Amino acid sequence: MMNTGRWLGIALVSLGLLAGCTDTDQPTASYATFAQAREDGMVRRGWLPDILPETTRQIQAWHAMDSQSAHGHFVISEPVDTGLFVKRLLRKPKAAPTKAVTTFVQQQQQLSGLHIGYWQQGIDNWVFAVNPATGQVNYRAWVSRSAT
Repeated sequence: MMNTGRWLGIALVSLGLLAGCTDTDQPTASYATFAQAREDGMVRRGWLPDILPETTRQIQAWHAMDSQSAHGHFVISEPVDTGLFVKRLLRKPKAAPTKAVTTFVQQQQQLSGLHIGYWQQGIDNWVFAVNPATGQVNYRAWVSRSAT
C-alpha cells in the first residue's frame, strides 16, 4: 500500500533539488539511457560512474563547473539491477563530502525506505539515495583533493 506522506516528501525533495538547478552556469544534461550518457563522455569526464547498470534510464544531470560538483537523478528500470547496484555501494564515503553533499544526505535520510550509498572512482565521488522499490535514484557528486 502506498504511503502518501512519504511519496509527497520524496516529490517535494525532488522538486527542491530541481528548483536549485536554474543557475545559468550549470548546464543540464539529459539522456534516455546510460549507453547514451556514456557515448557522450559522461563517464570519461567523471560526471557519472561506470558502475551504473545498463538499465539506467531517464538520466538528468546538473553540473557546476566552478565547484566541480554535480547532482541529478535517474531510474534503474530493472529491480534486479537496482538490488545489485545497491550491493556494490559503500556504506561510508572514502573522501570527505562537501557541505552540500552532507546536507543532501541528511535530507535523504529523513525519507524512509531509501538506501544511502557511496562510490569513488579516482578523485570523483558520488553519494546515491536509492529507492529499491521503484529504482529511482537521486545523487550528488564531488571531487576530492586526491584519490584514496
